[in-house]
Amino acid sequence: MKDGDGYKGIYCHSDGYLSWNGKILLENYQDENKVRELIGLGHLSILRPELDCTTAYARDRGEDLVVNVGPTLKSVEEQIGHNGYVYVFENGKWHINGEVLTKEMIDEDN
Repeated sequence: MKDGDGYKGIYCHSDGYLSWNGKILLENYQDENKVRELIGLGHLSILRPELDCTTAYARDRGEDLVVNVGPTLKSVEEQIGHNGYVYVFENGKWHINGEVLTKEMIDEDN
């Protein structure tokens, strides 16, 4: 998420593909405040449509809270060490690979 002069990001261990995390983000996390709450949970094990059902390492497993912060998206990606999908919430929309995430993209992934 673009935040001020930089970016904030978190890692999600499971189901990063479009037809799961992409669909959940597109259908359930469009409000900027809700996205901030999601990122505020830190790294996730499993993303769910509801924040209270999402499994967060810190809140639900007692691990350290980790939210990656950096001046560029690339710097946050490097901290996370992603090897899959990178979703970015910017200007009120979710993006993947520099494109606005759409329902059609998710449907094509199924």
